[in-house]
Amino acid sequence: MARKNVEDLVSEARTGSTDARDELVRCYFREIAAIAGASVNDATEAEDLAQEAFIRAFRNLDLLVDPSRFGAWLRRIVVGVSIDWLRTFRPSLYHGLSDDDDIAAVSREPSPLDLTLRAEIVERVRGAINRLPPRYRVPIRLYHLDGLSHARIAEALDVPVGTVRSLVARARMKLVALLPEYAADARQIDDVFEEQTVMSRDRARFLHVGNGTCTTTIIEAAGIPGGQSIWADPLYEGPVPAGLNDAELLEVRRQYLAGPNALTWAAWSGPDYNRDPANDMHEWRAVIERHESYDELILWFEHDLFDQLALIQLLAWIRAHLPSNKPVALICIGSFPGRPDFKGLGELTPDELASLFETRQRIGRNHYELAEHAWLAFRAPTPEALDALRQGDTSALPFLAPALDRFFQEYPWTRDGLSRTERRLLELADGDGIALWKAFPRMHDGEQVYYVTDASLAALAETLSCAVPPLLTFDLSTVEEVAY
Repeated sequence: MARKNVEDLVSEARTGSTDARDELVRCYFREIAAIAGASVNDATEAEDLAQEAFIRAFRNLDLLVDPSRFGAWLRRIVVGVSIDWLRTFRPSLYHGLSDDDDIAAVSREPSPLDLTLRAEIVERVRGAINRLPPRYRVPIRLYHLDGLSHARIAEALDVPVGTVRSLVARARMKLVALLPEYAADARQIDDVFEEQTVMSRDRARFLHVGNGTCTTTIIEAAGIPGGQSIWADPLYEGPVPAGLNDAELLEVRRQYLAGPNALTWAAWSGPDYNRDPANDMHEWRAVIERHESYDELILWFEHDLFDQLALIQLLAWIRAHLPSNKPVALICIGSFPGRPDFKGLGELTPDELASLFETRQRIGRNHYELAEHAWLAFRAPTPEALDALRQGDTSALPFLAPALDRFFQEYPWTRDGLSRTERRLLELADGDGIALWKAFPRMHDGEQVYYVTDASLAALAETLSCAVPPLLTFDLSTVEEVAY
C-alpha cells in the first residue's frame, strides 16, 4: 500500500482514525521529542512532553487551516508545552543564568533553550497583535511585520503621517498590557520588533493574482507587498470545449469575446474595452510563468460562480505550468464580518482586505486534483460528469459545489426554456421597462452565488431582443439603454 502524505493523514485523523494518528506519531515523534529534550534538558521528560504535544494537537486538529503545515504547527505546540513545563518545574532554568555566571560569560551562541524561548516570545507578540482593535492592529502590523514606512501606511490608510506614528506608538503601549509576563522588561518586545523589521527588508516576494483589477487595486492600496495580476475570463459565458490545449482554448475564447457580443460589451464598458482579450489572457499566463520573479503565488478569489470557474481553470493551469515546489496559497471567502450582504472582495476596504492576508491557505495536492477533475467535467460536452462532481466530495474547494448549483440553473428550464437569469431580466422589464443600470443591482435579489456582471447583462438583453419573436426590446438610442 502506498504511503499516505501528511495531508491525507491529517484529514483521516480529523475523522477519528486511530491508524492515521498512529502514523503521524511515528512520522514526527523523534523530532518532537528532540525539540522537547533540547528545551528542558531532560530526556525522560522530553518523551512525556512530546506525547502531551500530540494530545493537544489531535484535540485541536480542526484549528489547523492547512494540513500540509501539520509539522510546523506541531513544533510550535511542543515549544509551548516545554515552556509551560519549565515555568512550573524549573523556574530557575526558565529565567536563565545570571550575568556573572561563568558559563554564561563563556557562551556566545544561543542555546536550544534560548532559541525556544525566543520563538515563544515572537509567537506571543504576534498573538497579542492579533488581539488589538483593527485601528491599532493594522498600522503596527504594516510597520513592524511588513516593513512599510509611516508615509506608505498613511497613504494606504488615507490618514496623516502623524496619525500613523501615534497609532503605532499607542499600539506598542497596548501590547505591554497584553503581555504581562514581559512587562517588566519591555526590551524583549522591542527586540522582536527590531528583528521582524530587519527580516521584512528581505521578506519573500509575492505575486498576487485576483479576480479582477478592482481586487488588485485594493491589494495595492492596502500596502500588501508584491506584484499584482488578474485571471478573469467569464467562463460561464460562451464556449469552453473539451479536447483543446490551452493555446487552442485561448483562441476559442478570443473569437467569442471579440465576436457578436463585442459591440454590446464595448458600448456598455466604455472605450477602454476595445482591446484583444486574448492578449490580456496571454499576459496573465506570462506573469505567472515568470516564477523566478516571486517566491509565493497568492490567489485572491471569492465564492461566486465567476470566481469558482476561474479558480478551477487557474489551479489546473498552475499545476501544469509551474514547478511542483513553488508555494501557492489561496484566499477565498464567502462572507466578511460586518457585511451581511457580502458580494465580493471588491467591496472591502484596504484595511479589511489586509486582514485576510494572514489567513491564506497553502494549496496542496487535494486542491489541484479537485480543480483538474472539475475543469475537465466543466468542459465536457454533456453535463453528467459535472453533475456527479458537484454531488461528490468538493471539500477542498468548499464554494465550488454551490457555484455549480447556480451554473446548472442557467440551463433551459423544462417549463419555458429560459434560464434563471433570463427569466429574472424579463420579470424586471415587464410592463413599463427598466433602465439596465437600474436592473443590474436588482438582478441579484435572492442570489447567494452572485455572478452577473454589467457587461453580461447588456449582452443578455441584446440576445433576448434578437429572438424570434423578440422577448424584449433593447433600446440603445436612449441614454439609459432601457429594456422593455
